[in-house]
Amino acid sequence: MPIAPLLYGALPHTTLDAALSVLHRFTMPYVVWPQLPQRSFRERSVVQAAYGFPGVVIDEQQRRVFVQRAMSESGMPQLALDFLQRRDARAAMTPAEAAGLFAVLPMLQSQPAHVGCKGQLLGPISLAAQLTDEAQNPLISDSVLFEGLVQHLCQRVRWQAELLRRTNRTVLLCLDEPFIEVISSPFLSIDQDELWMGLARVLDAIPVMRGLAISGDVPLAPLCELPLNVLMVNSSEHVQRIVEAAPHIHAFMQRGGILACGCVPVAGDSTRGAQARTSMHTLLHQLHDAGIAYALLREQVMIMPVSSLGQTTVEIAEEVISVTCAVADDLNQALHAR
Repeated sequence: MPIAPLLYGALPHTTLDAALSVLHRFTMPYVVWPQLPQRSFRERSVVQAAYGFPGVVIDEQQRRVFVQRAMSESGMPQLALDFLQRRDARAAMTPAEAAGLFAVLPMLQSQPAHVGCKGQLLGPISLAAQLTDEAQNPLISDSVLFEGLVQHLCQRVRWQAELLRRTNRTVLLCLDEPFIEVISSPFLSIDQDELWMGLARVLDAIPVMRGLAISGDVPLAPLCELPLNVLMVNSSEHVQRIVEAAPHIHAFMQRGGILACGCVPVAGDSTRGAQARTSMHTLLHQLHDAGIAYALLREQVMIMPVSSLGQTTVEIAEEVISVTCAVADDLNQALHAR
């Protein structure tokens, strides 16, 4: 696949029709189902991921999601049994939390046969770092509840993948880990290996193409060893991390892995296209100098915005999507000349 654009799931539109209209206007290899956090509090990524977990409380009026610890703890045995017996219907999402997921299914019927669909879900580390009990204690500090979240998310990704597979499209299902940096915190009571294993288990539960989107300054070498097809990195801010991990990225790409580079600024002005082109040309040259052939880069690199578009304005989001597509086209032409 030549260099192509890819999006995170969140968009700032407040209606489904407006969001789907944008997705219709731009040609991409994967149509995302739109998360619309400005449409409803329940469409925030932490709510979408936490919904259905034992003891979870979604307080729309106070715009808060948390768990009642006693109820969560008492619900762990049943959750474990459902997980082991693959009763994944318990982890089903509803239109209240994921209206875009259900709306995109009929839209895909009008897309060309080669166009796939992309789903997404907040990963276990970032969910456990954000989701707290009623006393504001994050669940990442509790091994038992973290294990419950891992089982819950394994079921949710399996359920979502099965729903998207009914479209008879290639499906890419991505975990978003915006708080993965917490894994290196010296203040965690959970062993770091337990967090890595939890992330790997949820990825391994995905029965379709697997993606991982990360934010923050973390070493990339361990991520390249995870069971992944697509690794999404903010290449604008973390060029050095990518270059220092070039041997591991090379091995990842030789196994068929795709590096999705978040290079198109969301903040800024009309120069965002020029900034993205310059940064990507520099990065591709550095990766080539580190031993990755241009032919491999041309086939296994994707272009993304530097971050989610869910909290920006509609005008900026649509401009960023347009620039992302244009930068991918320009890089294709440049690399084909090499």
